[in-house]
Amino acid sequence: MKYFPILTRSLIIIFTIFFLFGCYATTHRGPATLKPGQFSGNIGYLYLKGANAAADDKPGKLVTVDIRAGLLPFVDIGLMRTFDYSDYGDFEYDGMDTYWIDTKFQLSNIKNKNYLPQLALGYGFGDLIADDDKENKLFVNSLYLILGIPTKFVTPYYSFRYEHTSDEIKWVPSWAWKEDFNTLQKAHIIGFEVNAIDYVKPVVEFGRFYVDDFSDGTNVITAGVNFYLDIPKLLLTKKTTIIE
Repeated sequence: MKYFPILTRSLIIIFTIFFLFGCYATTHRGPATLKPGQFSGNIGYLYLKGANAAADDKPGKLVTVDIRAGLLPFVDIGLMRTFDYSDYGDFEYDGMDTYWIDTKFQLSNIKNKNYLPQLALGYGFGDLIADDDKENKLFVNSLYLILGIPTKFVTPYYSFRYEHTSDEIKWVPSWAWKEDFNTLQKAHIIGFEVNAIDYVKPVVEFGRFYVDDFSDGTNVITAGVNFYLDIPKLLLTKKTTIIE
């Protein structure tokens, strides 16, 4: 019986990781959207551990890969794939491989001027690839708000996410005001995207996902690199070079 508390704690941690892994995603970027002809990719690493987890509890580990493309001067779209490399010990579980798709709308400072606040609103959907149960399929519908201030060297930003699990994709986020706030998953995330050079920008994020009690949530840290491709800018540079 002395092992019962340890087993119970382990099951709680595994359940928490299971739930949050299946629901985790961010854009890994600030509020600025890509313009038409601009593309971006990201490779990142995610570390996740319960806020009240013991020191010897194993963390969750994910590798994330995503691509984004500009649709309109203030709208872009993204696709994310996550790969689970967590150690679940003796638990028989295939991992939290997921995919996401989302659209982000930039609401202010469309020209991306330095030191002027930017605000963006995004909406997307996620799903567990490892879940083969077609009859009980669950989707995560995610609504998020990002506020940031671009500078020459770095763009700090804050993101609040609001997520709802359903057996179908919710094209209209009516759940955001119909469901009980305390039963939906939420996240506060702070990120920094370093504007090192035009086409390569390191990024780091840290925050917490939780449902009802913020203190009982799960801490998340991500680190990665964003790659950018601006086709109109490249074509203009090439044309200028030829003329000279």
